[in-house]
Amino acid sequence: MSAKTRVPWIAWAFITPALIIGLVQLQTGGGIRTPYVVAGVGAVVGDDDHPEDAYYTHDVVAHESFAETAARVEEHIREYPKMMVIGLDGDALEDTDESEREAMAVQMTLARHAENATTIPILLSLTPSATPEGPLGERVARLHEWWRRELCRDGEFRVCVDLAAHADDPVAVREAVKSGMVHGLESLGRWRASTQGRR
Repeated sequence: MSAKTRVPWIAWAFITPALIIGLVQLQTGGGIRTPYVVAGVGAVVGDDDHPEDAYYTHDVVAHESFAETAARVEEHIREYPKMMVIGLDGDALEDTDESEREAMAVQMTLARHAENATTIPILLSLTPSATPEGPLGERVARLHEWWRRELCRDGEFRVCVDLAAHADDPVAVREAVKSGMVHGLESLGRWRASTQGRR
């Protein structure tokens, strides 16, 4: 290649990012990047289980403590995604008042932090892999009622996905989360409309 036909480095500095963005959009269909930061029953959701206008970046662990999941979620919140799926491991709940309080506090904190980062949080219910009995079962039922009545009604743009009826059915879990994502995309549209209206 002669010196006259050589592309200057400054041109490559502009062309390269555009090429990378184009390749990513080609691969993902140009949808909304959605961190999928989940532990527990929601971990069965795969790369291809998203709706047409979004795609997942997975950060999934099958089983871990509430604090460990919370740390991973907070990391992704700092990326300021437009949408985000959050789910704690229901099997991490212990039959103690302290564990119940921690489950409530962590879920509420993550939902608020996600919203404050202009994110539409899609919140999966705290669902054990098998329905517990006795006192632990009562705690799970109480937490589920709190999740529906308080956590899910507290924020304007929160989307809640109830997995309680689907814990032992991976296909139903995938469909429930996908449906939640569709609602999340609708919420994102409303959020954009509301912020444009305030300008």
